Amino acid sequence: MKKKYSDYLKPDFHSIKLTHSDGVVYLESVRYRHSGLKDEIIERTDLSFIDGSTSEMFPASRSPMDNARLFVHQLDEYSMIHCTDLFTHEACMDIAQRHKS
Repeated sequence: MKKKYSDYLKPDFHSIKLTHSDGVVYLESVRYRHSGLKDEIIERTDLSFIDGSTSEMFPASRSPMDNARLFVHQLDEYSMIHCTDLFTHEACMDIAQRHKS
């Protein structure tokens, strides 16, 4: 994520990954609450709302690494702004504007 979307990601994230728990695939983002302190805010979003063409896009039967690869390389930036809260407001506005045309 950081390599592909470094200009778009909110700067306070220090970890973004896909995890599996009890048959659910989550996008887990971790950010610091305050700069200079190590208090963390951890958010997990169930990715089951994202559908593939014929089935769920991120099944728990697939490895977390494979789901992460699919997440980064199959979803484009426009899909990302509709499925996640990872990008800055400015980045979201720029992406939406470019896809409007």
